[in-house]
Amino acid sequence: MKTLKFGLVAAGLLVAAASHAGAPMATEDADVLSPGQCEWETVAERAKAAGISAHGWNTGFQCQAIFSTQMGLAFGRATAEGVSASSLTLSGKTGLIERKGDGLGLTLAWGLESLRLPGRSGYRQDAHFAKWVMSYGLGAWTVHGNVGWMHSKLADETVRATALGVGYALNDAVELLAESYGEQGSPRSYGVGVRTVVNDWTFGAMATQDRGSPKTRSFTLSAKMGF
Repeated sequence: MKTLKFGLVAAGLLVAAASHAGAPMATEDADVLSPGQCEWETVAERAKAAGISAHGWNTGFQCQAIFSTQMGLAFGRATAEGVSASSLTLSGKTGLIERKGDGLGLTLAWGLESLRLPGRSGYRQDAHFAKWVMSYGLGAWTVHGNVGWMHSKLADETVRATALGVGYALNDAVELLAESYGEQGSPRSYGVGVRTVVNDWTFGAMATQDRGSPKTRSFTLSAKMGF
């Protein structure tokens, strides 16, 4: 039981960190902020498996820095059955091919994550990750693909992660979403959702279920503001 609780807490933290910039999807997009631009984003998630529920949230900001690179900091916290953990993440994206409307965009996303686990007095560096991120637009459709690797000291392993996401714009303000993502050795997850733009704000919602046994079901809400 303790193992399942801990696993849900860790999963909530990792999902929250990975969701940044592509929220509410776990799939990252290849768009990079323009010079002088910043964005603030908050993601909240609730997950349930085998009668055990967990909830987590992540909030952070990113700004365009130098050489087509955006970077920023995020703080996250997740709780399962009274057991909590926190994370601090430094992450960013470096643009390689700029996507202008329809066409191809390519970036390298990267990050470092520190965790504060139950029984610890401070944060300890745990994970680092890097992934190639591709986005391709064609009319109302946009396809996103991710492939990368994450190393975790806590899990003592390096895993490959892949994600494929699709967006269909109903109009300038509403986009329907679908995705599939997973890590090497773990059940793949599938989700559907929606994203909407209101002035400077972007709001999103996503429902996800994996193919494991028992199945993990989760629901994600996101809010992002550009400035």
